Amino acid sequence: MKIHYVTGNSGKFEEAKRLFSGSDIELIHTDLELEEIQGTPEAIGNHKIAEAYKKLAMPCMIDDVSVHCSALGGLPGPYIRAFLESLGPKGLAELISHYTDPSCQVICTIGYSDNSGNITLFRGVVEGKIVAPRGGRLAHTHSWNAIVEPKNSLKTFAEMSLEEAMQFSARTKALQQCKNHVLSI
Repeated sequence: MKIHYVTGNSGKFEEAKRLFSGSDIELIHTDLELEEIQGTPEAIGNHKIAEAYKKLAMPCMIDDVSVHCSALGGLPGPYIRAFLESLGPKGLAELISHYTDPSCQVICTIGYSDNSGNITLFRGVVEGKIVAPRGGRLAHTHSWNAIVEPKNSLKTFAEMSLEEAMQFSARTKALQQCKNHVLSI
């Protein structure tokens, strides 16, 4: 079965491709412009996958990541990219350093649409904390990887190899749920 993995981020696609390798599912990297709406991770995921299916009319997946900081009442949440574009990773880490609670949740929402346009969302969550930027492996230009240290790790995602990062990754958790779902139907 072929599924279009809709993202402009080659790092996200590489993680997905590795997880799906050896299965009967072939992922095809598809870069589409999708409207970025405001809302909850679920509303954003539903909107993006519906739009992707409308453009492709084929089985497809989308990926949306949010970073929720306890100190900021859950912000930036799904607006992490805008925060990183404005403040950069160092600026966001400095902002959080003024609070006593550096904890965060990384949430990855994977949206899947089958051949008929039926949508299913999958959610992976990783607990961690915001730290001063460390590491050089970045998924893309506006990456939070250097400032998030997952719980039970002494490294940020940017300090880990992709294989190490996949052991903690919210994306890997959500993708595994999606893979199990697709293989069961």
